[in-house]
Amino acid sequence: SSVAFAAQAVGAQSMSSPMMSHPSFGVMGGLNLASMGGSDASGLDSRMGFLVGGFAKFQVAPKIAIQPELFYTQKGAKQSMDDGNGGTVTLHIKPSYVELPVLARMDFSMAPDAGARPFILLGPTFALKAGCQFSASDAGASSSVGCSDAAEQLQEHVDAKSFDMGALAGAGIDLRAGAHTMSLGLRYEYGFTSVFDGSNVKNRALSFVVGFGF
Repeated sequence: SSVAFAAQAVGAQSMSSPMMSHPSFGVMGGLNLASMGGSDASGLDSRMGFLVGGFAKFQVAPKIAIQPELFYTQKGAKQSMDDGNGGTVTLHIKPSYVELPVLARMDFSMAPDAGARPFILLGPTFALKAGCQFSASDAGASSSVGCSDAAEQLQEHVDAKSFDMGALAGAGIDLRAGAHTMSLGLRYEYGFTSVFDGSNVKNRALSFVVGFGF
């Protein structure tokens, strides 16, 4: 009957819909231009770091997906100071994290044969501290100390907190590479929590990311 035929057609369409598709996975890596903001972050400059990890993508509508990610990322900042002898000492603040962003993703082209597909990302980030170091360098030497050791020596709250959270916004483009997908993206992360107790210093990061989806 026509009713049975219509039901079969709807069922076939729903089975082929992106909402019913299996999740896709991939790996990612990139460079961070990390910095720190807040009322106690004056005089701090950006430092370079990297991130590396993976992601999953769960399609929930034809152009909408949820994209959780998990990666190791280096953040922090640096500050240059006069060493008192006519030279310059550069202090590096180096917290690192294992980070979990949970991102909403919107694609702007769903054509099956599209070779390039722009997208945007937005969502919260949650991070656990993986490490923290202070290092100092001048023209002839360098040294480093763990943040927890520095906190004990200085009797100050200079060890990074164990948890950090913020928000991430980004954009990029997927490029088809045979049966796989390569993505190029630019994203900015804004930290909500102070890195150290007793101070208003929060993580910021501008990241260039390359991904490869399976």
